[in-house]
Amino acid sequence: MSLFHLFAVGALLCALFMPNAPLLGRILLIFAAANNWLFGMSIFNDLIELVGSVAYFVDGQPNWFGPEAVSGLILVMLGLTASLSYRDANTQLACSYSALQVPPLLANSLLGFCAVATIFISIKFGQETLFGYADYGSIKDYNALFADDKIGKLIITTYRMGSALLIVLAMSSFLSDDRKFFWFSLPLILFAIGLGLAEGSRIVAVYFAIASIAMFIGKRTLLAAVLVLLAFASISYALEARNHAELGLSSVVQQLIFSFENGQQFQKILANVSSGLLVTSASVQTAVPENYDTAFKVLSFMPTIDAIDGFQSVKALNEQRVLHYVPFNAFGEAWVFGSLYFFLFWGIVFVAMRSVSKTAQIGAAPYLFVLAIFLLALFFASQYPIRNCLRYFYLAILFSQFFNWYARRSASNLAVA
Repeated sequence: MSLFHLFAVGALLCALFMPNAPLLGRILLIFAAANNWLFGMSIFNDLIELVGSVAYFVDGQPNWFGPEAVSGLILVMLGLTASLSYRDANTQLACSYSALQVPPLLANSLLGFCAVATIFISIKFGQETLFGYADYGSIKDYNALFADDKIGKLIITTYRMGSALLIVLAMSSFLSDDRKFFWFSLPLILFAIGLGLAEGSRIVAVYFAIASIAMFIGKRTLLAAVLVLLAFASISYALEARNHAELGLSSVVQQLIFSFENGQQFQKILANVSSGLLVTSASVQTAVPENYDTAFKVLSFMPTIDAIDGFQSVKALNEQRVLHYVPFNAFGEAWVFGSLYFFLFWGIVFVAMRSVSKTAQIGAAPYLFVLAIFLLALFFASQYPIRNCLRYFYLAILFSQFFNWYARRSASNLAVA
C-alpha cells in the first residue's frame, strides 16, 4: 500500500464517519480520496485503458515531497478544513428553503442572460447543426464561428456557468414555497442540457450533480439519487460520444447505448472525474519550467478577460501541454511555475473554500450558488490550467462577500422597520 492509498483511506473514513461534517467537507474528502486512490493504483497497475495516453507520462516512482504527494495531501487538508468550518450553520440548511433568498435583481438578470443566450445560440447554430454535426470538441469551436466575434464568444463561454447557476436558483425555487422561478427557468435548463448532449460534453453531468446537491440538502434523497445516476450516465455518454465523428442530438440514444455496452465503463467514469493527480504528475514530468515567461505566470492569475489583458497572445508563446489534447492542470502548472505561485494558488483555493462555508450561515440558495461555482472551479483545476479555473474561485469569493453584505443590509432594514 502506498502513501496515496493511506491518504485515500483516511479521507474516505473522515467523509463517511466525521460527525456533523458539512456537505462541502464530505464532497471534498471524497474527491481527495478518489484522486489519491487512482494515483496510488497507477504506481502498481497499467491504467492506459482507463485514463488513456496520459498514463505514459505519469511518474511511476513519486517521492514524498513531490507534486503528487504534496497536492494529494493538500486536497485532504482542504476537505478536513471544510469539514470543520461553520458546522452549525450547515446543519440548518434544509430548513432555509422557505424563500429564494437571493436578490431578485440577480435572479432575474441571470434568467434574462440565459434566455438571451439561448435565443442567440439557437439562431447562430440552427436546428440542423444542433441535431447533427461532424467535429471534435465544443460546438463553440465549430467552423470557427466566433473567431472574429468577441461578443458572441463571451456569451458562449459564459453560458455554461450561467446555466449551472440558473439550475441552482431553479432548484432552490422548486424546494421553496414559491415555484414560479423554477417553471420560468425549466425551458432554458432543458435547452442547456440538450446543447451539452449535442456537444458530448461532461457539463451535463455537472448540471445534474448541482441539482442533486440541492435535492440532498432539501432532504429529497430519492430525487437526489436519481440525479446522481443521471450524472454518471451523462459522463458515460460523453466519453463514448467523443470517440465518434458525428455529434448532435440525433445520435444521443445510440451512443448512450454503446457507452454501457463497453467494458469497465464504471471504472472509466470514476477515472475520468478523479484523474487530477495523474494529470498533475504528467504535467510536471513533461514541463520545461524555464520556457515560461513571467508575464504568462502573472496573467494566469488575473481574473480579467483576454479583451482586456491580451492573455491569448502570451499563451500562444508559452503554453505547454502533456499532449495536444491534454493540457496541464492547475495543480501541476502551479508547481511548475515555482513555490511562490504554488502557495498563492492553494491559498486562493482555501480562501474560496472558507468563503463558501461561511455563506451557509445565510441560507440554502446563496450557499448553493457559491458552492456550485467553487466545485466547478475545483474540478476545472484538476483538469485544466490555472487561467481556466482561478477566475471561478475569485467569483466564489466575490459572490460570498456580496451575499454576506446583502444579508447584513436586509437584517438592518428589518431592524429599522
